[in-house]
Amino acid sequence: MLFGSGFGSPFGKLVSGARIKRYPKHQLLLYGGDTVIDLYVLKKGVAKMYDIDQKGNEKILHLLKPPCLLPLTAFGTSGQTNDWFYGSITDCEVYSVSYSEAERRVAADGKLAASLMRHITSEMHELLTRLSSLGKSDAHGKLAQVLTFLAVRHTSEPPTAAGGASRSRSATNCSPI
Repeated sequence: MLFGSGFGSPFGKLVSGARIKRYPKHQLLLYGGDTVIDLYVLKKGVAKMYDIDQKGNEKILHLLKPPCLLPLTAFGTSGQTNDWFYGSITDCEVYSVSYSEAERRVAADGKLAASLMRHITSEMHELLTRLSSLGKSDAHGKLAQVLTFLAVRHTSEPPTAAGGASRSRSATNCSPI
């Protein structure tokens, strides 16, 4: 494995030889409205994806943990404008891979493409679960939705390629109510 269970083969192939950028906690990784020229892959730490309302308040949309792709909405599209802000909650390290290189690696490796699709699908599921919980009118309904989600998504231990169990996903990547 390259550096931890989340970056084993084939996912590690995406970041092999990539430049590493370090961000102290509470620092912006990507600004909303910026043109994105590189794909970031969160190597270490916890980051947040958020928007800022008209009153200047942060509205957290999603919490990110390794090996999350940043920005979530721009994979494979170089020069796209980033819609959201991304900031570090803890000290973070990210791999920076040019879009053209990422696209070349994904096109050349079906296992990498399938792994990225599974990862992005999982992130989208978490975002949709968050959206669904916002539709609940009372705190009890919201809490029941989040607890059900945590029980289903973060307590199972899928087998690893070696046949053993991997660690379950942390609840830290589930956005707060």
